[in-house]
Amino acid sequence: MIADDEPAARGLLTSLLGAAGYEVMTATRMDEAIDLLDRFAPHLVLADVELPDGDRPLIAAMSEHAEPPAALILLARRELVPAAIRGLAAGADGYLTKPIEAEQLRLVAERLLDHRRLRARVDSMRARLKGHRALRRLVGESPQIDVVREALSQAAEWRVPVLIGGESGTGKRLAAELLHECRGAAGPFVPVRCAGLSGPEVADALEHAHGGTLFLEEIAELAPAAQRALADFLASMPAGGAEARAARARRRTAGVVASTAADLAAHVETMEFSGELLQVIRGVAIAMPALRDRRGDIPLLVDHFMRRREGGAETAERDAAWIDSPTMARLVAYHWPGNVAELRRFLAQSGAALVRPR
Repeated sequence: MIADDEPAARGLLTSLLGAAGYEVMTATRMDEAIDLLDRFAPHLVLADVELPDGDRPLIAAMSEHAEPPAALILLARRELVPAAIRGLAAGADGYLTKPIEAEQLRLVAERLLDHRRLRARVDSMRARLKGHRALRRLVGESPQIDVVREALSQAAEWRVPVLIGGESGTGKRLAAELLHECRGAAGPFVPVRCAGLSGPEVADALEHAHGGTLFLEEIAELAPAAQRALADFLASMPAGGAEARAARARRRTAGVVASTAADLAAHVETMEFSGELLQVIRGVAIAMPALRDRRGDIPLLVDHFMRRREGGAETAERDAAWIDSPTMARLVAYHWPGNVAELRRFLAQSGAALVRPR
């Protein structure tokens, strides 16, 4: 993206970069440049230090519009080099003195883009490593849980809406929290119950989740007006003034994850749920298995919850069984309609009576 109010400078830079194989878009004012950050998502920005409204707001906006942010080269006439140097202190990656030399521009652009690609790979690797550690909190060794771990790991690579389905008590919120951790989000994890949520409240929640993850619990309970507001946000970014664009930019940095225990496709057929919203919210769909479908994980979950109940176990006791075999067999055989949440509550209330004498 070239942001410069001088037609001759825009034309020259567009010609030079276009000949080098770059896709180029241009802006003549600060508000146009910020709008292009939102729509064009450039990897490299060349901005004149005399761009109307100054360069510092652009530097701040760039950090919110891309992950990693676009590289920024400031352009300055010789007498304005001190302003470009101040821009470096504010976060710009480099500056070039006008008139621009073609070879110098090519070398600087290639260096900054190579650095950006390397930084993106490093950030991705760090997020994956952190994610692998976080996913250990998903207790179980069954094939069904392995599928969930793999789905969360893959979803962490993409900044798309995620829909987590499953019966009540299967751990949908935990899965959303783990996805938030796997993505390495800088902002907060913001859980919101959808029942009674209005359209403006959806917008406010997106604002509060800036840089993090908005978790919409039981999205089937979202009111029709709120469904439309969320679908509009996820499917398109309508035009507006500078303040509206800035608000949309902040919301866009929030990852959106929703959960549902309902069959949303069936709700679409009965017109209880928006087909448009379903289409955009399930960028990635993850299904949490019922506990009865992974009974082999029940002893592991029992051990996990009992350790938490007892405040952890001493090293010497780590291999000792908490519960005798007949009792464990009954726990495994039970159908657990409330899934993992019911098992956790049962052990919290009755665990002491189940522990075998030591």
